[in-house]
Amino acid sequence: MSFNNTTNAVIRIIANTSDVTLTFLSASVTQTSDIPNYQNYTSDIRTFLSSKGLGSLTGGSTLVVSNNSTSTTTTINSGTDNEKKEIKISAIVPFNKFVKIGSFIISANSNKKLSNKPSLVLNQSLLGTELENSQILQLRPVGTTVTDGFITSRSFNLFYKTNRAITLKDNLSYSLNISAEKKVVKTLQIKDVIIKDEIKDIISRGENKKIRIYGTPKTNFKFTIFDDNNNCLLAYNKFNTTITSNTGAIIKAFEGKISKTGFYDCDVSFPSAPRILTTAVNVGGGVANATQVTFDSLVGVSVGDQLISSFVKPYKSVKVNSIDSEFVCTLSRPITAADDTAVYFITNANYNFLIESTDSLGSNIPTTNPNFIFKQFVTPVLTVKGSTSTNSFSINGGSVGADNEDYYDGIANANFETVSRKLNYTSTFLISYSLVRDGSKTFSLIKQPVFSLDETISDFTNTNPSLNGGTELDISRPKLTISSDTLSCTITARVRIVKWGTSDLTVELDLDQLVSCT
Repeated sequence: MSFNNTTNAVIRIIANTSDVTLTFLSASVTQTSDIPNYQNYTSDIRTFLSSKGLGSLTGGSTLVVSNNSTSTTTTINSGTDNEKKEIKISAIVPFNKFVKIGSFIISANSNKKLSNKPSLVLNQSLLGTELENSQILQLRPVGTTVTDGFITSRSFNLFYKTNRAITLKDNLSYSLNISAEKKVVKTLQIKDVIIKDEIKDIISRGENKKIRIYGTPKTNFKFTIFDDNNNCLLAYNKFNTTITSNTGAIIKAFEGKISKTGFYDCDVSFPSAPRILTTAVNVGGGVANATQVTFDSLVGVSVGDQLISSFVKPYKSVKVNSIDSEFVCTLSRPITAADDTAVYFITNANYNFLIESTDSLGSNIPTTNPNFIFKQFVTPVLTVKGSTSTNSFSINGGSVGADNEDYYDGIANANFETVSRKLNYTSTFLISYSLVRDGSKTFSLIKQPVFSLDETISDFTNTNPSLNGGTELDISRPKLTISSDTLSCTITARVRIVKWGTSDLTVELDLDQLVSCT
């Protein structure tokens, strides 16, 4: 029988410990040997073997010797971002057999988490040498500690195998690669609510929109969408609870949790804009190309409301410009309709979004009740008017002294790119005014037309979106040309609707300021 009885394994391990606490625990390293004819060993012999530190017979024929590994730890650059610990381990080990020579406990410092699985890397200078091939050092996982969903501690047993004695002169060294980083505690929170559509507002005819609720996975929430009459807009299979509005009304609602995707989607069917009044034209003989019209009633109708009827063509919206009496109003464009033709008026609407969470609501969620209001606007109409206050010329074949008006329907708060993708909505058009003298008059130039967002400079009115309800226009290449015989005149310009506002807008070009006809 043969046992090692002097240190034959000396290993140096270096680790960066700026973010962790590293603890090494020694271990009892055993050597074993089978004894033939162990039956012949007397109790005296066994006692003698034990007294000499050669072990004792266990399991019958197996002789066991145990020696504890030892270690020393040195801290380098203590308390800095480059702090390291050097652990020198010494042990008496058997040859050609994996034995446990100790264990490591690696714990992340406060507010840190372990971000990788530690590994041992042999000193680069030893790679490819005989020493590399003669021994193996291994980390074998024992356990992991998880705190608040983060790995904060790992423990490993350290196993070693060698086929020769390793001394201090061999300078056997390893790097223990450990990585830790700051714990980012994910607060359970509802972070934002958006309408997943280019156009956030609801068009007047109603539409389906997808509402997305963003939040930390597993965050609970309860939400609803309802109109000003407390009618819930959620589909019947979507509500499973109730919620209380700011008026004290009990509204049907949906309760759930944010999934691992980080959001919850809900399809909502928004109705058409609410009807204010159903009535009828009340003009004997009907109306023909008229803007001022009498109806059976106008109770509840307001300026800006939209008239709907069979005689109103698509994309040629008619709006209320003024209420002249309880029966008479002035419309945004002339209509032709028979007496008793049925009409109704629609108006803007609000839809209330209310969300609650027993976890938390983020800064993007207003604390008001309701949290959000989704708006529905009737169709905004742009009127482009070429005007004159003289009786000197006609515009585009109209009566002498009559203004020329063109009308364009839009989509509230929609930009140029969005509108251009919508069929039948105009986003660019040409202004063209052909002026013809009255009688023997002739034209003379006063000035060329100028477009500017600065209304003190612009010959076009209502060009500032901050003052006109939000409609942004770009009018390019305005030009006035008088014929060589001075008997006629043309004015042209190209208009691009950069962004629609939420209300009707009239842009007027006073032709009398540009050209004289005398």
